[in-house]
Amino acid sequence: MKIDKIRIQNFKVFQDITLDMNASDIVVFDGPNGFGKTTIYDAIELVFTGKIRRYLDLKNLVVDGREVDLAHPFLHENRVGEDIVITIEFTKNEKRYVLGRLAKTERIRGIDFSVYKLFEKDHFLAEAGTLIEDEGLFLKDLLGNDYSSNFQFLNYVEQEESNFLLKHPDKARKNHIDHLFDLTAFEAKIERIGQLKKRIEGVNTIRKQEIAGLKIEITNLKSNLDRTTEPTAYIRLFESIEVVWDKETTDPNAFNYLDVAGADGILDELKKLVERKIIFSQYRINRVVDYLLNKENLTRDFLRFYNFLQNKEELRTLRTTVIQQRNLVKQLGSLNSDNLDQEVYLASFEFIPEDLKIAFANAKQGLISEFSALSGLDKIYSDIFRSRNELQIEIENLQDVGSPVTDCMLCGYNWGNVEALLLQIQNKSEEMRKVNSEKNNQLQASLLIFKTGLVQRLMDTITENISSLHYNEEFISRLLEIESDSFSDILRSLAFLKVDYGKYLSNEQLGDVSAAFESLRNELLLLKNTEGDELIENYFSNYFREYFNNEFNQLDALSVENIEAKRKYLIHEWYLSQNTMLQEKSAKLKEITVIWEEANTLGKNLDKLRKTYTNSLKKYQQQIIKDIEIVFHVFSGRIMQSFQGGIGLFIFPDNGIRFQTDARKAYDAVFTMSSGQLSALIIAFTLALHKKYSQNKMVLIDDPVQTMDELNMYGFIDLLRNEFSDNQILMSTHEDMMSAFMRYKFKNYNLKEKRINLKELSV
Repeated sequence: MKIDKIRIQNFKVFQDITLDMNASDIVVFDGPNGFGKTTIYDAIELVFTGKIRRYLDLKNLVVDGREVDLAHPFLHENRVGEDIVITIEFTKNEKRYVLGRLAKTERIRGIDFSVYKLFEKDHFLAEAGTLIEDEGLFLKDLLGNDYSSNFQFLNYVEQEESNFLLKHPDKARKNHIDHLFDLTAFEAKIERIGQLKKRIEGVNTIRKQEIAGLKIEITNLKSNLDRTTEPTAYIRLFESIEVVWDKETTDPNAFNYLDVAGADGILDELKKLVERKIIFSQYRINRVVDYLLNKENLTRDFLRFYNFLQNKEELRTLRTTVIQQRNLVKQLGSLNSDNLDQEVYLASFEFIPEDLKIAFANAKQGLISEFSALSGLDKIYSDIFRSRNELQIEIENLQDVGSPVTDCMLCGYNWGNVEALLLQIQNKSEEMRKVNSEKNNQLQASLLIFKTGLVQRLMDTITENISSLHYNEEFISRLLEIESDSFSDILRSLAFLKVDYGKYLSNEQLGDVSAAFESLRNELLLLKNTEGDELIENYFSNYFREYFNNEFNQLDALSVENIEAKRKYLIHEWYLSQNTMLQEKSAKLKEITVIWEEANTLGKNLDKLRKTYTNSLKKYQQQIIKDIEIVFHVFSGRIMQSFQGGIGLFIFPDNGIRFQTDARKAYDAVFTMSSGQLSALIIAFTLALHKKYSQNKMVLIDDPVQTMDELNMYGFIDLLRNEFSDNQILMSTHEDMMSAFMRYKFKNYNLKEKRINLKELSV
């Protein structure tokens, strides 16, 4: 796999740069720090993996409880075309590819690599490309499984993060590269075995509790079956109702035998009711008497109104008639000159004499006509008075302008002067007013005679008729408020007590029935007898209603002997059911015990199987690490020639990965090595992993010269030239002489080399 060209637009330090690598075996990026060497590696990592790992680590960094948040950290400050675009042209397996990453500026927010979409282009200079919808599947097919996670361990040695593995303990180092050894399926089996074992233990815990519960139930059943019972004939206690425990064939699951036939059960309580039924009968009488006396107001209403309930409609009609006649009297009494013309309906009232109706109608009509005429005269007078005022004003206006008027404008008579004319007009107006006033007084006198005469006779006639109806307003109004079933409980209570209440009922519309109520009260008190009330149980009334439908003849039909016979029958049935239940419980206990024991055996076998898998996995991991141990030993020795005389380091995969200088020393080599030696160690380990597992022949190494001395660098370059000649190596350095040395070494081996000086490109 070799990169031919890279174009970087608006990304970090590069505004727009194209790097032509010519598919060289080694490409050396040189120049001072800060000119973009690391940016090139970031661009390559972003295109091939979809992320830059060290920036993800930075994003997760927390300082004083606050996340580090960098707005647009990758955009070039003088960006052209706004968007970030990275394009790489490369070959793999002799096939050419052009891939690009595009991030729209408006979507870039902090460190979020999900906005960098992967495209495949037809050629390197193409502006647009085809969006790769499932880039994970695409890169997997192109670069191999787990390439994204493998990149940092197999293909890239970073300048600042070269000691990444060294910062973690032994076991964590192994966990970081476990996926290289294809242990997923193996570990999944171990996890599955553990889950099965956990489920079996959970189910078995429940089964163990069931077994303990069944053992207790069986013990109790056996103790209950110690008593022997004799079968008895079936007898039914209740003929009118169906009771689940009173059937000949009973369902043991429908009720609890002990609740019915046991001590203080239903049968014992029924027995008490039968034995005390006389006391209970008197108790019920006492309760009914108390009800009637406590409901005194209702009982009084019953005595006062009951006999009149059948006449409610007749009395309702009477009330309507009285109201109509009272309204008529009220209307007649309110007649005056203003409302005299309103209709007064007398035709429907037959008790009013016809001659009185006719006389009233004629007199009323005559007054209406006279008042109408007076109203017309009033209008004429009003018009004349207004005209007189206007005439007087006109005469005065003429006099003011020097045109005196002495002749009357109406009759033409000459009054000699204006004052005489005005005086005559005033006198005539006063005469007309007097005439109108006298007419009005005469009509008011006629109206008074009408009201005190005919109207009063009508009112007296109507009032006399109302009196003759004997209308008791308070009584009838209260009666009409009472519903027809308001006294149903009172009637049932009196019927239960067998009291002849008819003699206490009122036949007149009385306002007070105290005497009748006292007589009834005395009779009721004679029926009450509280002796023996302390023997009444709370459940008596419920049982009487539930089992006997509140009928004493049904209670009388039940005897104590029948109750005892029922008890014996139920106890025998219970014994049979307990025996059956004992057999069922014993069989279930045996069944669950067998399952529990088999599950325990299975759990032990799973433990053995998991232990076998775990031991096998451990041995396999140790063997895998040993496979790279020789390569690592050789590589570390060739790079670190100044350390231990170039002997090399060892890997010990006991519970993880430990680097040791000697098999006899238990401590990690990192504690005895310089920073340059540590850098050489991690490079040797990465190259060993790359040699063994990488599917992509490309190695990126970021400025190893900073931490390695010259002797180690010589060994390192020779190692790359001899062992990785089939790889493309992308190396960076800030030293021009070391850049030249690297390229010289590769060129002498007829390997294609390329120098890219980033400082020169920036000018």
